[in-house]
Amino acid sequence: MTMFGGSSCVGPDSPSFFGQLNVGTDAVIPYLSSLAERVHRYGAKTICQISHLGRRTTWNNGDWLPVVAPSRVREPAHRGFPKEMDLADISRIVGYYAAAAKRCRDAGLDGIEVMQNGHLPGQFLAPHTNLRSDSYGGNLENRAKFMLEVLEAIRVAVGDDFIVGARVDTDSKSNDGLQPEESLQALQLMQRQGCVD
Repeated sequence: MTMFGGSSCVGPDSPSFFGQLNVGTDAVIPYLSSLAERVHRYGAKTICQISHLGRRTTWNNGDWLPVVAPSRVREPAHRGFPKEMDLADISRIVGYYAAAAKRCRDAGLDGIEVMQNGHLPGQFLAPHTNLRSDSYGGNLENRAKFMLEVLEAIRVAVGDDFIVGARVDTDSKSNDGLQPEESLQALQLMQRQGCVD
């Protein structure tokens, strides 16, 4: 099996400023199909990592859209102040994930891996980047809601015969970040949901 993509971006407000693949458009399908066909000739499987960078991106790239995140917590590397996502943003980006995963499936890939650690789902999980007081903030179950909605939407979009994985953070190594105990609890929530292989 070969994993590729290095956090391929699922939507226009997560531009490919590191040079990542853009799986947020159908234009990528022929290229993924060609790759899948070549890899499959040798009996190997192909899985693409997909991501929304959330606050880890910059506004002055791609379509020059505002940076979005669970809360308005400044990102240290790019020094941007993200827009706090409203419910329409959340719904839209969950849809981006599902559409990107479906593109990967339609191209003939064998699966996807959702980047959680440090990326948008992980930013929702981490208490130091999620200061929300609505149903997506506060306790761990609320902070995990976005991640679980993404995984469920992906599973619905790709069906049961397509690999759905998740790259997870088990220790943010920050005193106010996601701690190992809560990381394990989040993994148990994902396991109970049953959308991840």
